[in-house]
Amino acid sequence: MRRICAVLILLTLACSKQDDDEKLQKSIVSWKATLQIVAEAKLKNEVRKGFALKTIEEAVDDLEGKTAKTTNERAARLIGLAGELRQAIEGDDPGRIANVKDELAR
Repeated sequence: MRRICAVLILLTLACSKQDDDEKLQKSIVSWKATLQIVAEAKLKNEVRKGFALKTIEEAVDDLEGKTAKTTNERAARLIGLAGELRQAIEGDDPGRIANVKDELAR
């Protein structure tokens, strides 16, 4: 009985870990696409600076929250690109926004 309980606990932990990893991967894909859209919209002056910055902040907060207990290279890179995009938008630098948008597309 103890073995069965131990196996069930391990399986539950393994499944929940996989779910967290899957959720993180889905968030990375989603936020990457969202940041590309925001960068493109900002280049076309279709969104205000405040909206773009708030979206970037939400992306970083979400990704940092999901990677607080683990290290993920893709998430770390995306967080870095989000920071670069934030600086480019704050500085009203269309060339830099375009560069970050291109990096996000890779």
